[in-house]
Amino acid sequence: MGKKSPTNQFFFGPGPHGEAAYDKRPELIQIEFTEAARQLCEEFERFCHTRQDQLEVFGISEMFSRVREVAMRLSLIVAVSDGKDAIEASHAQWAIDFAQYWADRAISELIAKIADTPFAALRNEVAEHVMKAGLRGLTHAELARKSARFKGADMKLRNSVFEVLTVDQDMRWVTYPSRSGRARPRIAFVHVPKTGDEDDS
Repeated sequence: MGKKSPTNQFFFGPGPHGEAAYDKRPELIQIEFTEAARQLCEEFERFCHTRQDQLEVFGISEMFSRVREVAMRLSLIVAVSDGKDAIEASHAQWAIDFAQYWADRAISELIAKIADTPFAALRNEVAEHVMKAGLRGLTHAELARKSARFKGADMKLRNSVFEVLTVDQDMRWVTYPSRSGRARPRIAFVHVPKTGDEDDS
C-alpha cells in the first residue's frame, strides 16, 4: 500500500482561491495494489529469495534482500505518474523489471571487482551466469556470448574454472537430448545443488 498527495494540493504558488498550497498539510489518500499486481510482487519475492541463496557463495546475498521493496516503491511512482488510483499489473511489472535489471548489474560489477586475481574474476563471473541460468545451464557458446572475459580466455583457463566450480560450487556438465532425438544433444554447465542425502554420503 502506498500513499500520495492529491494533485490539487501539491504545488508551489497561489492556489485556485488565492491561497498558497505549500503552507497547508497535504491530505493523504491510499493507493492499493490490484490483485494481479500483488501476485506479481509475491512471485518476485520468491525469486529474490532464490537469488539470495545463489549469491550466498559470494558472501553478498544481502544485496538482493530489499530489491522487492524497491520494486514496490517504484510501482507506486509509476502508477501515480500514470494518473491511476491503483497500482496495476503493468506498473508492477515495469518496476520489477527495472529493479531486477539494476540489482543484477550492480551485483555482476561487484562480483567482478572483489576477485583478487584474473582467474578468480573469471570463476566468479562464470558462476554468476550459470546460477542465473537455473537448471537450463549454459553451453560454451552461450557463456562466450554473455561474458567477454570468458570469450577471451584460452581453453586451459576455461577448463580450470570448470574444474574448480565443479568441486566448490556443485556445478557439472549435463547433457540434454534433443526433443526430436535426431539433433545434437545440448551440453550445458549447470548448477545442481547437492541433496541432503548426497551431503551425508
